[in-house]
Amino acid sequence: MDLVQPPRTPREVQVSRDAWKALPRKVRREVFRYARRGEQHPNLRVASSAYRWACTVIPPEETGADRARDYRSAAAVGVLTDLVFGVLSGGAGAGTASGAAIGGVAGQRRSAKKIIRVGPPRELLVPINTSKAGWCP
Repeated sequence: MDLVQPPRTPREVQVSRDAWKALPRKVRREVFRYARRGEQHPNLRVASSAYRWACTVIPPEETGADRARDYRSAAAVGVLTDLVFGVLSGGAGAGTASGAAIGGVAGQRRSAKKIIRVGPPRELLVPINTSKAGWCP
């Protein structure tokens, strides 16, 4: 059986993220629905793309320090966005971007964790019984 491997190089990570983003939003929601039920998406290509994306969000070798770094960087981006928009808008809406950035990271991590929990998709190889032409067991 062929097992889908997590991306290893920075190029593979980017290709995995691009493939995930290329899927229509409806298909990505289907993947999340199946993952909540503990199942893989029935389309092997979609399931593979989902698993590889999830491994870019939560790498298999991730530690607690890595997880904390993700949240800190999201908070830093949010605070920087708050500062820029606060200055440009005269203070209106200040403080909303940092919460949104942290919430976005947390939401992605929850979704990725569910997909990883289901596991990598396996290609089902169906042998053909040669004693009866064209019949698959």
